[in-house]
Amino acid sequence: MPQAVKSLALNWVVFAGSADDSLVGADGAYHWFEHVPFRGTVRYPDGYADTKGRFTRLCASTGAWTNTHCTCYWTTVPVDYLADGLEVITDLWSQPLLRDQDILSEKKIIFEEIRRKLATAQGKSQYMIEDILMPDHPHSHPTLGSEESLSTMSPETLRRAHSLGYDRSRVALIVSGNVTISEILRAVEKQLEFMPDNGLSERRTHASYGKLPKWNGGTTETEWGFTSSIVQTLYPVVETSVRERIIWRFLANLASFGGLDSPLYRIVREERNLAYATQPSLRLTSDGGYWGFQMETGTKNIEAARQSFMDLLEDKSLRSLKRFEIVKSGYLYSEIMQDISPTVFNRQAIMRMQGLGELINDNQWMSTIQSLRHEEVLEYLDRLMPDDARTVVFRGTDKAA
Repeated sequence: MPQAVKSLALNWVVFAGSADDSLVGADGAYHWFEHVPFRGTVRYPDGYADTKGRFTRLCASTGAWTNTHCTCYWTTVPVDYLADGLEVITDLWSQPLLRDQDILSEKKIIFEEIRRKLATAQGKSQYMIEDILMPDHPHSHPTLGSEESLSTMSPETLRRAHSLGYDRSRVALIVSGNVTISEILRAVEKQLEFMPDNGLSERRTHASYGKLPKWNGGTTETEWGFTSSIVQTLYPVVETSVRERIIWRFLANLASFGGLDSPLYRIVREERNLAYATQPSLRLTSDGGYWGFQMETGTKNIEAARQSFMDLLEDKSLRSLKRFEIVKSGYLYSEIMQDISPTVFNRQAIMRMQGLGELINDNQWMSTIQSLRHEEVLEYLDRLMPDDARTVVFRGTDKAA
């Protein structure tokens, strides 16, 4: 990055996430584990002040997150603190102390995180949707787990989760900033002796957990106590190549790019007045996934919402050459106009790796986008058959509390 960039983003991606919870026998184990290292590691034993707080005076930040396929420990520090920042986040995943009291204290915090997630319509729908679409599959495990599942786990469960999922053979380091590869390698070399070597099978991207359950069309409806409803209309996506996953992402932008100026917003909001906001709903993995749309709306609008998503796929402007060229241009200029921020670059790299199954650089990404043909994109749109559509409705009361 240019010399003017003074910050540095470091992300250790550990390829163990909530889909691996079945290894330890309880939903939420790996998310719970993600929290605990910040309470103390071998080299930084004094809790948050020693881990997250180490760089507070530098206006730097450190954190972690977990999803289905991986856990990420990250920090953004001044560029001169490469070695220090890498040492902290390496110790978080490599040498957590996992003291009983730390583990049990953090469980109480996660209970509150679960309650917060379930307190909103959008949050609860995200929590529930995977189990509806792919029951009994590892992908269906809610990342946060539940109060019930966490209550069954002991500190020993988390220690076992570490030994079964965390290993030097299952990590990738992503770095953005004004540093050279040789500087990064020297810093990593100093950390190697602290990284666990449990002899686990290698993962250089997210693992495969078996094909997703066969897709059933129709409608699934669940009633809940929120005043609004969530409507999602989704189509199955089978295992895809990197190019095909890029095409599915392009299709989502074909519908939504430009926000209020997009075909999706024109139909849902401007013409039919069904929702304040709407968006694509997309999940792609090596095991399969889904593609579609969602909105939060009034209960009286449920059928109209479902029909609007069906009508969108036949919309002439969505399928026009003009719209296709606008979206391709948008991809090009999004690269030109993006902020020169190490944190943003790292986030984008991880999103691509998660969505495509491998890490590709900007040139590879743009080369694929620019090679797409209008006819090719329309052919993928035509694969979305009405009989395959699964509409998932979380039906609200439509009555103020």
